[in-house]
Formats: sequence, structure tokens, C-alpha cells
Amino acid sequence: MGAAETRKMVQEFFPAFMEELKANNLVIVPADYAEDRRQEIKLKKLKRATLKKNLLTFKEISDAQLWGEISPKAVRDYAMVKASGKRYIKKGELLKVPKGEREIWKLSIVAVERIAKAKGTWSSIVE
Repeated sequence: MGAAETRKMVQEFFPAFMEELKANNLVIVPADYAEDRRQEIKLKKLKRATLKKNLLTFKEISDAQLWGEISPKAVRDYAMVKASGKRYIKKGELLKVPKGEREIWKLSIVAVERIAKAKGTWSSIVE
């Protein structure tokens, strides 16, 4: 197939291809854009599911990025030291609950929300 035949075939095929994309509401995007968008959607779903719980572990707060992109250890340190000192966590909102043979710390969703608002991350959560 020569260059002229190839060009002619593309000129015939391309408009039909573009119409098919438009008809089906499809677009072509770079793979990294599509992956970034998929990760955003996955994180939003995780945040919604996490916010339905009454008590959250430090790992759940970290995984859902409710206080920004920080590790579970940073969440624990913030909750145990800084937030308690600033009185963002009220009595009874930080609990030790049994999990198997050990106990783990959990924070009430009310305190999580209060801290997220203070840190300025709440607006990105509720979008």
C-alpha cells in the first residue's frame, strides 16, 4: 500500500471514527490522566464509606486522607498530642476498643470532622 492510498484511507476512516466517539460520548486521553482520575474516584468512594462509620482508626483516617496525605503514625501523633492539647478532641471521643486479643485506639467521626475543619481539609472531603 502506497502513501497516497494510506492517506486516502485515513481521510475516509478518521471522520467516521471521530463521529463514533462523539456519538458514544467517548474521548481519547493520556493514560496517566485516566489513571489519576481513577485514583481520585477511588479515594472519593473510600472517603464516603469511611465517613459513614462512627469510630475510625488512625489508619482509616490516613487511608482516606481525611486530614491530608499523612501516615497513620502522624494521625496518631496529631490525635494524641496536638489535637488533645488544642481541645479538638473532647472527653469520650478518643476510645480504646478491643480488637481480637489487643486493643486499638479509635476516634469519633465528630472529632475527625472537627480536626479536619481546623486543618482546612474538610472542604476537600465533602466535595
